[in-house]
Amino acid sequence: MNHRVGQFRAELFDELVGRLLKAVYPEAVIMQRYALRVPHNARFRSVSIDFRLKLPSGDVIVETKAPYIEPVVGTMESAIRRFNTIVELLASDRIRTFILAIPTTVPESLQGTLREIQQKAEAQSAVVVVWDESALLQLVRQHLALDLTSFSLDELKRVLRPASTVDLVQLPAPGLHNNVVILMADFCSFTSFMNATRNFNAYGKSNGHQYVESIMGRFYRETRKAIYDHQGVVDKYIGDGVLAYWFGDNGANFELCFKRMMEIAVNLADEWQDEIDDSVEPTGLRGGCAIGDVLVVAEDSENFLRHVISHQINLASRLQGEAAPNSVVISNQLRKRFFTARDDFEKRRISLKGIGPVVAWQKTFGT
Repeated sequence: MNHRVGQFRAELFDELVGRLLKAVYPEAVIMQRYALRVPHNARFRSVSIDFRLKLPSGDVIVETKAPYIEPVVGTMESAIRRFNTIVELLASDRIRTFILAIPTTVPESLQGTLREIQQKAEAQSAVVVVWDESALLQLVRQHLALDLTSFSLDELKRVLRPASTVDLVQLPAPGLHNNVVILMADFCSFTSFMNATRNFNAYGKSNGHQYVESIMGRFYRETRKAIYDHQGVVDKYIGDGVLAYWFGDNGANFELCFKRMMEIAVNLADEWQDEIDDSVEPTGLRGGCAIGDVLVVAEDSENFLRHVISHQINLASRLQGEAAPNSVVISNQLRKRFFTARDDFEKRRISLKGIGPVVAWQKTFGT
C-alpha cells in the first residue's frame, strides 16, 4: 500500500473510531486531534492525541494507528512507543482510561512492552485497553450495526461513504464584502522536514516524495474540513500555507478553527518525525489574522473562478510572519471587533515590512 492510499485509509479509520466512540460513550464530550501542554523535565511540552473524551468519572484518551508500511511490526513498535509516552505524561492527570485502537493484532514481540505500559497506568489508577482488529469488528457490529468484514480501504469506504470535496463551499459572489476575517497560516518547520526527507529511504525504498505527498495531502484535507466546519472558506493552499476567509457574522470562529488546525499540524508532525533521523523543532502551526474589506473578482463570465483582492491579506501575511509556533497574531481591529473583553491575548507593538509599526495581539495555544 503506497503512502497516499495509506494516509486516506488512516483518515477513514479515524472517522470510524470517532463514530464508535460517540456510540460507546454517548455522554462524553469528544475532542479530536487534541493538543495538550503538559509539564515535562521542568519545561512544557505539546502532546498531540487523537481523541480525548471528557467524562464525569474521568477522561479517556484514545490513540489510533492504521499501519500500512511493511513490516507492520516496525510501525506498531513506533505506535506503542508513542502510546507509552502519552501514558507516562498523562497518567497522573485525571485520565482514567487509555485506549489503543489498531486494525490489526499486536505482534507477539511487543506484548511484553504493552504489559509494562498497562502496569504503569495501573500504578496511577488508570487502565490501558487495546481495541485490536477482532475487538473493533465486534464493537462496530454491536454499537454501529455496520456489517464490516475488514479494515481495508474499500471496506471503510463502503460503510463510511466519505464525502466528496467537489461540492465544497466556494467564495461568495463577486463584489465588495465588508468586515471579512482573513487567516494566513503555515506548517512550522516545513523546510526542515523537507530537508530531512530529501534523501528519505524507508525500508529500502527511496520514496521521500511519496511520503511528503501523503502527509501534505492529509494536511490539506483535514485543515480544509476544519475551516469549513467552522464556517470558513478556503481560498488557496500555497505549499505548506493556507489562506482562508470568514464572511458575515462568523468571524470569531477563526479562533477555534486555528486551534483545530494547530492540533492537526502537531499530530502530522509527530508522525513525520517518527520517519526521519533529524530532530525537527518547533512543530505545529503559525497564524496571522486581520479584518477588513475584500473585493471578490470573477475571472470568467460564469463567475466560477473567483479571486480576492485586499490590503488586509498582506497584513495577515505579515502578522503570520511574526507569530511564535502554535500561536496566532491578530490585528488590533480584529481584537476590538470580537475579543475586547478577553485577557488571553498578549499586546505587541511590531514593525511590519512594507507596512510599518502596528499594534497587534498574540494568543498562544501550545509550545
